[in-house]
Amino acid sequence: MSAEDIRLTLNRSAIVVKPKQPFLDWLHAADSTSSDLTLQELVLEPAIYLIPECDTPEEVAAVLHELCEEIFVERSRREGVEQGHRRYPSDLKA
Repeated sequence: MSAEDIRLTLNRSAIVVKPKQPFLDWLHAADSTSSDLTLQELVLEPAIYLIPECDTPEEVAAVLHELCEEIFVERSRREGVEQGHRRYPSDLKA
């Protein structure tokens, strides 16, 4: 069997996360070393997360709702926030 005979299909959707001002405000409060970081710098490196295949915007919203805290914690880790400060703030919206 040749490589041409093998056709694999991976059905996935993706979420691109670009931080907004509330995240930057939280980051500045949680990590004093981030005070010089700007929103323009943060959005230069968006995070892309593969999620299960979604056929409707409602399905994407449901998956995002399930994963938003995990995504927030991962983004906080990427920005160097200490582990004890990586709790998802209840006032941030998904």
